Amino acid sequence: MKFTLNNNTIKQLSSDCLIVAVDKNSVLTDSGKLIDKLLNGEISRVLSQGDLDTQSTNTLLFHTHHTHIKRILLVSYDHDKTTRRKNYYKLALAAANTLKKYRVNQADSLLHEIHLSNGNTNTKIQQEILAFNQAYYHFDQFKSKKPEWQKLETLSFVNNDQTHQDLEKIITETAAIANAINHAKDIANTPPNSCTPTFLARQANDLATASNQLSTEVLDEASMNQLGMHSLLSVSKGSDEQAKCIIMNYQGADKRQKPIVLVGKGITFDTGGLNLKAATGMALMKYDMCGAATVLALMKMVVELKLKINVVGCIASAENMVNGQASRPSDVVTSLSGKTIEIINTDAEGRLVLCDAMAYCQKFNPEIMIDIATLTGATIHALGYENNCLFSNDTALTEKLLQAGTAIGDPAWQLPLTDEGRQLLESDVADLKNAPNISSVVAKSTVAACFLSHFVDNCSWAHLDVANTAVCYDTNQASGRPIPMLANFLLNYK
Repeated sequence: MKFTLNNNTIKQLSSDCLIVAVDKNSVLTDSGKLIDKLLNGEISRVLSQGDLDTQSTNTLLFHTHHTHIKRILLVSYDHDKTTRRKNYYKLALAAANTLKKYRVNQADSLLHEIHLSNGNTNTKIQQEILAFNQAYYHFDQFKSKKPEWQKLETLSFVNNDQTHQDLEKIITETAAIANAINHAKDIANTPPNSCTPTFLARQANDLATASNQLSTEVLDEASMNQLGMHSLLSVSKGSDEQAKCIIMNYQGADKRQKPIVLVGKGITFDTGGLNLKAATGMALMKYDMCGAATVLALMKMVVELKLKINVVGCIASAENMVNGQASRPSDVVTSLSGKTIEIINTDAEGRLVLCDAMAYCQKFNPEIMIDIATLTGATIHALGYENNCLFSNDTALTEKLLQAGTAIGDPAWQLPLTDEGRQLLESDVADLKNAPNISSVVAKSTVAACFLSHFVDNCSWAHLDVANTAVCYDTNQASGRPIPMLANFLLNYK
């Protein structure tokens, strides 16, 4: 879908469908009133018939008698509720879901004339783009007979007062975020017999081919073994699929500028290893690589927008399967950092691949390191499905990430790194263990984050555990989160 700015006046508008807001008292916005006058009162007549319930969010599409404005989509809203960003997104989503039912190829929106108490016009247009992108996304790559989806080719935002000169920039940036979200969803929704570590490496190589600012290096198992990445390799031992450590290096600024390093967990399927998961819900374990999909998508956005920053994207990818070579509980492995790890639980494999990738990325002398992982299902119990789970060793970085998430409607909540969490990882036979001996530990997300904290050397670090947000559990499809938060962070990075 293409998103554009329409600088025509109301009288100059030509539209397949014009989206107009009306409040609970059947009052139109200022531009809506001008449109109604242009249409000789057609909107007022429709409202007077009572077909649109304006007391809550509802929609009504009707054809007009005007030559250049073929259809009007009325969207009702409660002003007292829609002044919040979250509710504005839902309003835009309702409009998009209605348009999907009709053969509308091009639409122009005036929804952004609604007042928003916690955001400006940029915020409203940003939320509308993300809502329409969400509504029109579909994944049908593996269907032999493709469904006939209704497509909206172009959504334009009417800039009737001509005062918002920076709207082109926000549209371009948000469209790139929307593309990144779709890219991540496509990768994550790909079934695990196709989406393997090799598949992820191919995605990274394709990005490098398309940009002279991005280079990709793929470490195979022989290279990782030579380097000493035995923690990562311990996870792939039970699989016939070869593990990969994928490094994408984007140079958008002076080489002397320290990079932002993004590390993604890429477990393309997770059986739990010898600590085998229950059959119920195991099909969703193809989404254990959503962190990797996030990193690939963000690198795609960075390349598309040619951001003037240096970014390293690293993906630690493996399958966690079961065969005669699979790691056993009580095995001890040596990580790239030199720390030895007692494997207590083979289903705590994400931290085993991440720790080696994080140690490897220290060579880039990062300014900031952020890892993204569907690490612990315990985040669902701790935070539900709304907030990304955030841990960090840097207060300033924490605040920037929280603000970036709040500003774009992809919020996070910080949980603590605790001494208790670190103590639970003390081992009698190795430097640390990958999980506590007792399976009933309450703060499992904190314990996992504490494990990763052992592999960060002298840089600002944040850990995003997105097991609760990376998947829409009502549809069992990837959500594309936390791309909006991290994209907003990168776009505003100084």
